[in-house]
Amino acid sequence: MRGGAAQFCPATPEPRRARRGNAVRAIFKIHRMRYLAIDYGEKRIGLALSDERGKLAFPLEILPNDGKIFEKLGSVIAQENISAIVIGETELISKEVNKFIQLLTSHFSLPVHRQREELTTKEARRYGVGPADSRAAALILQRHLDRR
Repeated sequence: MRGGAAQFCPATPEPRRARRGNAVRAIFKIHRMRYLAIDYGEKRIGLALSDERGKLAFPLEILPNDGKIFEKLGSVIAQENISAIVIGETELISKEVNKFIQLLTSHFSLPVHRQREELTTKEARRYGVGPADSRAAALILQRHLDRR
């Protein structure tokens, strides 16, 4: 037999090659993580999602930072099967971000990762018109994913 381990198959009297592709897919499914990124702002919160493999980031939406923010985040987390949260952090708003992270961890039992962000909103404005918060969140998330 070339490659692969031989397995006995009761339907045939001779051994056959094991299918590697199925085993690899089964292992791969275990390691899938979907991330939600947050670009925190006092007025608006930008959201971005990773793909199911946790390799690429995509802008999702912009939510108003109001009293219903955790209800809306909970809906996104449930619908998108989120495994972890990444939040952008700068020195300018680190106190507000710390408070927000405490509230996140009290509402959701998910790991929260901090990602340094410098000028992501300014960079995101180059890639489109309108509010750039979700595009900035995608940049934050992509930097986190690339760093892993």
